[in-house]
Amino acid sequence: MHLQEELYQSLYELADQGNIALDQGRYEEAIVLWQQALDVLPAPVNQWQAAFWLYASMGEALYQLERYDEATAVLEQAAHNPEGKENPYPYYMLGKCAWRSGQDKAAKYLLKAYDLDGEGIFMADPVDGEACLAYLYDLGVL
Repeated sequence: MHLQEELYQSLYELADQGNIALDQGRYEEAIVLWQQALDVLPAPVNQWQAAFWLYASMGEALYQLERYDEATAVLEQAAHNPEGKENPYPYYMLGKCAWRSGQDKAAKYLLKAYDLDGEGIFMADPVDGEACLAYLYDLGVL
């Protein structure tokens, strides 16, 4: 399925503005812009590839704001999108949210990310990557 050109253009502009806001640390603004971009998509929203990236981006912004429960909700949407089934990113971020919250399910999500991408996704994260990987080794699941 393809979006009509004007819908695509509107979605792209909102998503791009959200990315700029994220890069500048304006997380709340980024979330609003990405939600507006999601609102452009025809229902059911989660059928669209763009929804995957928007949900994943919102999850990252919410994670940065330490709003882990809200981040988990949108990251689960990303993981359930057809694009998210084989993408390690939503599982990695779900794992980080659970890990930061002290929840046991962190291992399940982080292991799923590892199964999809090996150590790559962990090493791409200079802040938490090594600690999350060590967490899996400490549990004996790797």
